[in-house]
Amino acid sequence: MFSRRHLQTSDTVAHALAALSRCVSEQEWFRAARTPFVGSVWDSGFRISRAVRGRDSWNPVLYGRVSQGAGGAEIRVLMTLHPLVWVGQMIFSGTALFGLVSHPSDSPLLLMGFGAMPWILAGVFFRINASRAMRQLKACLNATDCT
Repeated sequence: MFSRRHLQTSDTVAHALAALSRCVSEQEWFRAARTPFVGSVWDSGFRISRAVRGRDSWNPVLYGRVSQGAGGAEIRVLMTLHPLVWVGQMIFSGTALFGLVSHPSDSPLLLMGFGAMPWILAGVFFRINASRAMRQLKACLNATDCT
């Protein structure tokens, strides 16, 4: 589960990063975030995720690079699952695959469905959350999709 996007804003790189910094706060475990995103912003990029109440395994992590383009700042964004979620998905599916290989006569369709379930759920919920995150990122940066 990943998605790449290319955004553009008429601001300079410095102004775009400053605008993004106002929308990002550090992760605090026992407090609700007061910004739409949590994470880090640095000189030429960022690593952020949408601030949500509670925990959401399929909330994408957004990795971005900001560079100067002809019409302003260009932002290249990669959205993907958190690395620990990838590991959990693999373990869950690996357990089902092990069951399928070690006991092929015991409901193979059930085991295949069990192994595919996290990927199906991740596919649906990742897309929903990625869309929300991208809308919020565009609003923070006053950006549009690059064509």
